[in-house]
Amino acid sequence: MTSPHTEQTKFRLATFCLPLVFLSVAYLMAAQIFGLWPLRLPAATVCPATATNNQIFVDPTGSNQHTENWQPEAHSFAQALGSCARATFWTIDDNSSSAAAYGKPLVFPMVDPSAPGAIRITVEKQIEALRAEVEQRIAKMMLQKGAARSDVIGIFNKLLPEVDRRNVLVVFSDGKESGGGVDLEDGHSCIDPGNVSGLVDLALRNRHMESTVDRFDAIKWVIPASSGNLGCNSRDELRLFWGAVVARLSRPGRAPALLFDTNVFSLGAEYEPH
Repeated sequence: MTSPHTEQTKFRLATFCLPLVFLSVAYLMAAQIFGLWPLRLPAATVCPATATNNQIFVDPTGSNQHTENWQPEAHSFAQALGSCARATFWTIDDNSSSAAAYGKPLVFPMVDPSAPGAIRITVEKQIEALRAEVEQRIAKMMLQKGAARSDVIGIFNKLLPEVDRRNVLVVFSDGKESGGGVDLEDGHSCIDPGNVSGLVDLALRNRHMESTVDRFDAIKWVIPASSGNLGCNSRDELRLFWGAVVARLSRPGRAPALLFDTNVFSLGAEYEPH
């Protein structure tokens, strides 16, 4: 049998604890909804399957005329980058195989759908800032003083694929190789189906190539709005040449898809946003 004093103590404890429990539950619910949780939730440990490793090459050599489409293409490309994306930058010059990277890599943070709202908003702001930096860096690279000749083939020696991201090679160039055994500038060698194999032989002759291009998922190649002359190294002929180069540098059946056009990213049909 409990005494009156014990009953009074229990009543007082209940009177004190019940409101405290109610307030605690209400706070936890509000904190989860509004992102006020004082402890950081564990971040997801796996990047989404759509995360990309983007190696970006920009060709500022003088032959790249009518590049007014490059800026909107750079914008569309940058806006497609998202959670866990990685971007590295390189210029194309007369010895692209030995060129150093342009600036430090940009690594996008991971978007964790289960994170509190305030954390997700912060991450999205970081991603927006990185997208703007990608676009600005490409614009600055376009303004660099280019070399007299373009060693475009040399970019294939600079590829560094990653195992946990989709690997995408992004190129801003007219594709007119002139750095080695072949010269595709206007007025020189003209590509056609009958000579393309021989031109690739000349371009790769006496070159030490250790390309990993066949570990890339796609090549997104943006050419100037007006490039080449119909019948002599126009878009279609140059696409034929670079498709043959990529096939030659790849293991059988492993060549990545090549999209070679003026509006690779702005149309959005061939590039998967993430």
